[in-house]
Amino acid sequence: MKSIPYCIGTLLLGGLLACGGGFSSSSSSTPGLGFTSTASTSSYRFVKNATLSTDTRLALDLLGPQGTAARGVALYLATDGTKVEWVNPSTGATTGSLVTTGSAFTLGSAPQLVSTKAEGATLQVGAFQKGGAAATYGTTPILTIGLALKSGTSKGTVLLGAQSGKTSIALNGDASPTNVGITVDCGSVSVQ
Repeated sequence: MKSIPYCIGTLLLGGLLACGGGFSSSSSSTPGLGFTSTASTSSYRFVKNATLSTDTRLALDLLGPQGTAARGVALYLATDGTKVEWVNPSTGATTGSLVTTGSAFTLGSAPQLVSTKAEGATLQVGAFQKGGAAATYGTTPILTIGLALKSGTSKGTVLLGAQSGKTSIALNGDASPTNVGITVDCGSVSVQ
């Protein structure tokens, strides 16, 4: 008679293990950065650069409104400095240039008119042509910025948007270029 309870116990244990219960170690996955683009092709917008992005580093390409001519852009961005930090999108370095340029603008030979300045949670970045015909935006990136996840960050939304009190601009493609205020759709960044 002892064999029946033993068999029932073995069957219950086997059923528990087969269903994923029982002796399991809980492994929490390492958080990573996620991005969702929310803009149309008729606006300045960030899109994820899948080639340069990793689980903990997000590389975002700036695209312009398709069919619009311009000679340069200057952006004033802010993020949540407790969750992420500005980094070079290609290398992840927190020093040196914190932007890589795309091929939307013909920047010419050195010195090129590209600059970045990060102060904590804010980033100023500009890229301008030195001359020649204005670029017409298509699907080619203007520039790429990078965000890296700080260790110990909890899951949730990460602020990425315009810097308060500053206006991002584009140098339009007219024969006599002028600065035009622009709005950049920064999409939605999250720690997942």
